[in-house]
Amino acid sequence: MNTEANLLIIINRLLASFPAGQSGTGDEVVDAYMIGLSGIPAGHIAQASARFLQGQVEGHNPAFAPSPSQLAGEARRLWYRRIDEDRRDASGQQQIESRPEPLDENEIERRKAFVAKAMSKLKRTPDAERDIEAEQRKARMAERTSADYLDHRPIEDRLGLHREEQL
Repeated sequence: MNTEANLLIIINRLLASFPAGQSGTGDEVVDAYMIGLSGIPAGHIAQASARFLQGQVEGHNPAFAPSPSQLAGEARRLWYRRIDEDRRDASGQQQIESRPEPLDENEIERRKAFVAKAMSKLKRTPDAERDIEAEQRKARMAERTSADYLDHRPIEDRLGLHREEQL
């Protein structure tokens, strides 16, 4: 529960724990934290504060208290991570519960027959017919070898000239 008293306790403990904050905290500083942390659950703010105090927040100088935006950012990161974990857990439960029964051979054959019957009823468009014909032409062309295209006979034979005619 995000009561103002809970947030004030967390903020005061955090600020008093850093060397620069031991001289006391002004109302303006506390108000800045209250504004920056509004809407974030107190539990995540407390976790973020503990991470700052334990030096677990990367890039933070432990000689200074975190700014309101740094504390809010860390608290939100923890909060969002928790939401993501909850969603993953919930979706994992749903996937396990909604897994279908394996099909037996008769059901598989029945479904294959249904699909084949449905496919046979479909009419091909002219574009589809052209595509099929083009694929068949490509297959026929791929079957041919280079020998089918090259004539290795001498030029005279290919032109129909005989050697005695040339002399």
